Amino acid sequence: MNKIFRHKILAGAMLLGFMLAGSSCEDNVGINVSPEIPHADKTLYEVILDDPELTDFVEIINACGAHCADSLFNQSRVYTVWAPVNGTFNKDSIIAETVADSTGNSNRDIVFRTFVEAHIANHLVQANGTLDSDNYVLLLNNKNATFTGDYKSGYTFSGIQLDPDYTNVRVKNGLLHKIVSPSE
Repeated sequence: MNKIFRHKILAGAMLLGFMLAGSSCEDNVGINVSPEIPHADKTLYEVILDDPELTDFVEIINACGAHCADSLFNQSRVYTVWAPVNGTFNKDSIIAETVADSTGNSNRDIVFRTFVEAHIANHLVQANGTLDSDNYVLLLNNKNATFTGDYKSGYTFSGIQLDPDYTNVRVKNGLLHKIVSPSE
């Protein structure tokens, strides 16, 4: 009888625990704990395409060929892009390199590798806290870039200043940072 009594108490305690847990879930209905992410339903390429400050970068990506953008941004992998804003690089000279010469040869793949992939990492790289001067990021073109700074003084990518208002922009397949000072 003592054993049966213990089982009834245990069953009652479990039932009471489930009832309390179930009722506490209903109290939280309507509370939004996480902040809304404006670009969470878009890919990196969609966000870059929609940004009027990144049209030069888009033109270079498109000049490299549709296969370049598709092969990079329409995969199920995550990326971090440091996108240079208009006027921070010589767009015309870079696009001129993608145009086929008299023999029909084009440097589109080389431009894609040396310029576009030099702004993209194959993983998420956030600008959080203090990033020391020895913080290196491996880019898609297999080169390293420094990503340093802190919240107060700002962050830099290979010594180039990032837009403090457009850093760590979360999208469906990665993060986007904007480069705002001129490239060298």
